[in-house]
Amino acid sequence: LTHAVALAAVALGRTRDAEEVVRVALAETQRATGVEAAALHLLQPESATLILRAYAGTTPTFRDQMSRLPLREARLAERAIRERHIVTESVDAHPTPSLRDLYAAQGFRHITVVPVAGRDRILGVMHLASHQDLPLSPSAQAMVQAIGGLVGVALENAALREAMLAQQDRLRALATEAVRAREEEARRIAHELHDEAGQLLASV
Repeated sequence: LTHAVALAAVALGRTRDAEEVVRVALAETQRATGVEAAALHLLQPESATLILRAYAGTTPTFRDQMSRLPLREARLAERAIRERHIVTESVDAHPTPSLRDLYAAQGFRHITVVPVAGRDRILGVMHLASHQDLPLSPSAQAMVQAIGGLVGVALENAALREAMLAQQDRLRALATEAVRAREEEARRIAHELHDEAGQLLASV
């Protein structure tokens, strides 16, 4: 357990942007748990909707049907977010009929929903789907709960880095504009001085 979480922490710590965080998160979760499919949904709080950010181990059709999940329908995810804890359930007992049928059509037997927690809020969830009838072991659940926390912090760090780079780009653009404005003002003053000098000589 400790070794798997440490490996995930090292892998996520090396990431540089949000896209890479997402890719590494799914790969590390699948590697650590052995589940056949994993998906990362990010939460849009204003619309209470989960937006699919990345997936692995499922078909494009499954991806399309999971691309936007209102929390009122994704009841396992809503519970994981509300309780800030892993929720695990057999596909047959899934509380949402449309999602139950979707998972069953893909041959999945068990679902685990992992909250992705940032420093002070839930950013989304990871959906893990298995063809096995049994849930993840308690140690595996503890591991993916820890990985969910690592993913949340890594996503926030990536967002901060992207915001910092965008701010640096804005500052560079402002500096370039300031230099251009200074050069234009210098040319204007030089032109005015030239004209005034010409008028003075003409008067003389």
